[in-house]
Amino acid sequence: MKAMIITGASSGIGTALCKCYAENGYYVFGSVRNTKDAKDLNVVLGDKGESVIFDVTKKDQIRKAYKQIAKKTSKIEILINNAGIALPAPLELTSESDFMDHFSINVMGALNCIQIFLPLLKAPMTTSKPHQIINISSGGGKRGSPFLGAYCMSKHAIEGFSKVLRQEMLLYGIEVCVIAPGAIKTKIWDKGRKNLNTNKYSTSKYSKYMVRFSKWLQSLDDIGLSPENFALKVFKISQKHFPPIRIVIHPRPFIGLFLQDVLPTRFFNKLYAKKLGFPKK
Repeated sequence: MKAMIITGASSGIGTALCKCYAENGYYVFGSVRNTKDAKDLNVVLGDKGESVIFDVTKKDQIRKAYKQIAKKTSKIEILINNAGIALPAPLELTSESDFMDHFSINVMGALNCIQIFLPLLKAPMTTSKPHQIINISSGGGKRGSPFLGAYCMSKHAIEGFSKVLRQEMLLYGIEVCVIAPGAIKTKIWDKGRKNLNTNKYSTSKYSKYMVRFSKWLQSLDDIGLSPENFALKVFKISQKHFPPIRIVIHPRPFIGLFLQDVLPTRFFNKLYAKKLGFPKK
């Protein structure tokens, strides 16, 4: 049995990944945080997988899930760390608790799962294809974006610890791949827009610019890849004997990525300022 674990499987990318891998011969353990989401995911997976309930920030819950999984299989071939949050806010006004939430879920959550599930990944391989850890990063893992400070910082951290992890996992022959999605049509930005509309920012100097930023997020949704399309691309990448060390999946790679690599950073800073309507200084 080819088995794998996908975190953050209650909606969006996570659910799409579970469905894609289940349809392509894997037994999928998808993590959710409550019984309702568990029931919904079990319907999606049918007899090709099952939900496991845990919060990636709570090690005791992850250990309990480990025991559940270990009863079904002695090894897993792929761990996809997908769980994450994005709560837009200006850095000046971002609360300490919001910073901590980004890092405890987006960064420590991934590390917690790696540390606890690693014995299943280290189990002897039945094929020559190495076992894999796939960390879902973001375009924001290499670049910055206004009002996404805490999110971008956490994704930069994912990129950094993945580099170290990749070197250390050579000891076990485990591949580590970072996949950085661009615009994807998911609920993560719906939740983010709700955070932008809270009263704590409405009287700040940033208020009207955050409204424009919210509209910009909506425009990214409009051009974004579907979660199903993204999931299929991830699946194909993971089937390579040696997957890429880092790969970006973006609906408009030339505009969204290539130009940002070759044009001056100051040019894009001014472009952001113009898009958001910042006054010229």
